[in-house]
Amino acid sequence: MPNTRIGFGVVLSTALIAGLWFVTPGLTQEKKDKPALTKKEEELRTFMRKKLEACNQVLEGLVTEDGAMVVAGAKALNELSSAEKWRVSNDVVYRQFSEEFTRTTKKLQTAAEKENFDDVALKWIDATMSCVECHKWVRGMRIAKP
Repeated sequence: MPNTRIGFGVVLSTALIAGLWFVTPGLTQEKKDKPALTKKEEELRTFMRKKLEACNQVLEGLVTEDGAMVVAGAKALNELSSAEKWRVSNDVVYRQFSEEFTRTTKKLQTAAEKENFDDVALKWIDATMSCVECHKWVRGMRIAKP
């Protein structure tokens, strides 16, 4: 009998990622009415793609129950989260989001090393929600700035 917790976690994670794919067209395609990106914006876009690649690695490892793949993706996310490009703000709220994400991906890595895929699924949901909430906050912060 399939484990329904893992099934639910995979469905929820997949739905969240698919939703983000459609909600963030700026990451997937150029808008015709927008000017060309600056060098800094292009570098940030490239960096964000690396984050998405690591996320895809975690999700693939989760659905195939490949602990090593999840560990590799979680490690990549931890390395990326310590990069200077990750720090889009020095705001205390942003730092809190970032620190929570790092803690969650470390727990994700530990669960994957133990091949506890129920816990991997739950930690992946936590990590995904952390991304969604932080990105929502950052977008709001950028809109609020003149």
